[in-house]
Amino acid sequence: MADHIIVDTADLQQCINQYRGALSTLKDSYAAFTKSLEALRSDWTGKAFVIMAGKVAAMGVNIARSFNNLEDAVTELSEMIELTGETENSIKGVIANQEVGTQSPFNAG
Repeated sequence: MADHIIVDTADLQQCINQYRGALSTLKDSYAAFTKSLEALRSDWTGKAFVIMAGKVAAMGVNIARSFNNLEDAVTELSEMIELTGETENSIKGVIANQEVGTQSPFNAG
């Protein structure tokens, strides 16, 4: 395990933005997909429709997982940004306290 982890929150935020963009694209694609299915519903009947409906249902499960995975990634990266910020501020506080603690009140000049 690494002793030091260096995190650039700007890089994390850029990654979040890319995931959000991918999620938006996926949602737009899914909307177009469902609209196309409605058009096909009136054209396909019988066995062909049953087969198509089964494939659509399976794809729907995979698409729902993709939504969840992208949303989870955005949440986890956002939490990482918050955690690194808290950790950095905590460390800055400890360092600032140590610097003040080593100063001699007799050296005031």
